[in-house]
Amino acid sequence: MQLLAEDVNKAPYPRPIVEDPSTNDKSDVQIATEAWSGNLQRNNSKIVDIFQFQVRSEVQFPDADDRSLKFEPMMYLTLPVPKPPHKMTVTVLPLEYPEKPPARRTVQIAKDRTFADLADKLYEGEPTASSSSSFPRQSRRVVFGELVFNRLTKLMSNDQRLEEVRSYQDIWAFEVAVGDALTSREPDEVIEFGVAHRRKRNRASCSGAHEYYTCFAPPLIFPFVRGATTSTEVAALARRAVERITPHGNVQVLLTTAGSSDCSEGSKLVETDEPYRAVDGEVLCINVLPLTDDGQNALEASDLSVPDVVTEAAGCAGPAPAFRASLQDCLEAFTRREELAEEDRVRCEKTGNVERSLKKLDLWTAPECLIIHLKRFGSDQAYGPLEKVDTFVDAPLDLDLTPWVLGPSDEKQFQYRLYAVVNHSGTLRYGHYTAYGRVGEGPDRQWFHFNDSSVTKADESKVVSQEAYILFYERRLLVHVHVGDEHPGMHE
Repeated sequence: MQLLAEDVNKAPYPRPIVEDPSTNDKSDVQIATEAWSGNLQRNNSKIVDIFQFQVRSEVQFPDADDRSLKFEPMMYLTLPVPKPPHKMTVTVLPLEYPEKPPARRTVQIAKDRTFADLADKLYEGEPTASSSSSFPRQSRRVVFGELVFNRLTKLMSNDQRLEEVRSYQDIWAFEVAVGDALTSREPDEVIEFGVAHRRKRNRASCSGAHEYYTCFAPPLIFPFVRGATTSTEVAALARRAVERITPHGNVQVLLTTAGSSDCSEGSKLVETDEPYRAVDGEVLCINVLPLTDDGQNALEASDLSVPDVVTEAAGCAGPAPAFRASLQDCLEAFTRREELAEEDRVRCEKTGNVERSLKKLDLWTAPECLIIHLKRFGSDQAYGPLEKVDTFVDAPLDLDLTPWVLGPSDEKQFQYRLYAVVNHSGTLRYGHYTAYGRVGEGPDRQWFHFNDSSVTKADESKVVSQEAYILFYERRLLVHVHVGDEHPGMHE
């Protein structure tokens, strides 16, 4: 649109340099009029007459008691699209495992919250106990970690923000009983959490190849107090965990330590009354072996009790309905005053420094044809990944902009009717564009759907969908009919 406007621009070339109007002792109307006059000196075309309008842009500097005011010419209106509430899927490993299977839960929680908040959310509405009265809430903790093929690759800290988690990460919440540790230790001793991989040995695939170990179940997370908990205590805890997953008991256990991604047997754990030493990058390995072990035997599936993950019902059958927002919601988000991030702050002319900045945008005028661009693509962070917002925006066929236009109306009306829609379907990587448009003359023009070379008639009720990306509105000319006439009121 900008290139087309430049091609038909009747302003003299080279374009004159026009300074922004001063704002001292002037009303908004005076400043806006001068700004529009300066814009017409550089941009003069039918495109400008039909599509261009002004946006009032004010930046306040509260710490400097100053402000900056401009009236910017715009060719289209870009509106932010409200995002659906952030949801996070977590697999909870209960204390009752393996009698109770791991449960995959999806909770609604804001991205800027922490893993500590997520723990509270998982047990929302549960006052004191988990599903088993044997484990009261106050005697257990929830530890979060990322799993890859049942290997724990990373423990999450309680203050880590959820927005740092990527969609491909498999996050688990481990319930850990800490009642004994809390009651038997001094108050000032800090409880830490260790990791124990549950592993089995695999037969060598060919002659001469070394045996290797794989994790057959999610890891055990156990509490310990550095310098106080002994390696014998840790070993006893690990063996009790094995007893619960081997119902027939025809196995033996070899406790070793190894790197978190190591597939070898590792170094044997020395069980003494000396404090257990947790080394960064290493984990405890609970190697479950057949009772009769000649170095080639492998565990059978019947030797282990390892339940599959179950998905907890979200409360209703079928896919969840699309998150919806009205076009009014988008306009409210556009005009809402916001404090700019530190990297986006503006330089204040009064102080000459970059100051804390509060920005407010408003529509000052409205064009004959209004193009609304729904901002469906963006990122929450300056250098974060792009994502598409799939919110269903309920755009009305008839739009009244009167409440949103601050400038003088000059007898102009701000009633609009939708006449075209551009859609985007798909993702950031694979997408497709289609369009709806009204064709013909008069108020009862027929809607058509344009999909590449295919053009078909369309029902008016279908033109606004979840895929709507760009909306085209044209001004409606309403004529007032007096009360004494046959049909009083406003008519097109």
